[in-house]
Amino acid sequence: MASLLIFEDNEGFRLLLCTLLTRLGHRVTVRESHVGVADIGPDCDRFTLIITDLEMPYRDGIAIVRQLHLQGARIPTVIMTGSTGARGHELQQLLDDGLVTRVIRKPTQVRDLVTEVVALLDALP
Repeated sequence: MASLLIFEDNEGFRLLLCTLLTRLGHRVTVRESHVGVADIGPDCDRFTLIITDLEMPYRDGIAIVRQLHLQGARIPTVIMTGSTGARGHELQQLLDDGLVTRVIRKPTQVRDLVTEVVALLDALP
C-alpha cells in the first residue's frame, strides 16, 4: 500500500481522513501545520502521495508544496481547498508547472476524498 503525507489543520477532518486511509492499508503521516516540513524534505521520497489543505495558519499549502519542491520532492501532490476562486490562478499555475497533481474542492465528504485519493494512487505508475 501507499505511504501518504497529510497536512491538515482541522483536527476532526484530519482524524477521519487518517482513519479511513489507514483502514484501507495505507501508511499515513500527519502534520497539522507546516512544522517539520524542513525535516521531511530530504526524506520525502519515502511518500507516495502528499495531501495538503490550502488554507492553514502560518503557512498555506502552496508554500508547503513549493518548499518541498525546492528540497527535491517530486511526489504527486493533492491540494484541498474550500476557497472559491480567490487563489484559482495560483492553483492553476501549480497544476501547469507539475507541482500539484490535483486540486480537490471542499467541502466534500471525506469518503469522496478518499475515493479520489485511491483512484489517483491506482493511476500512478
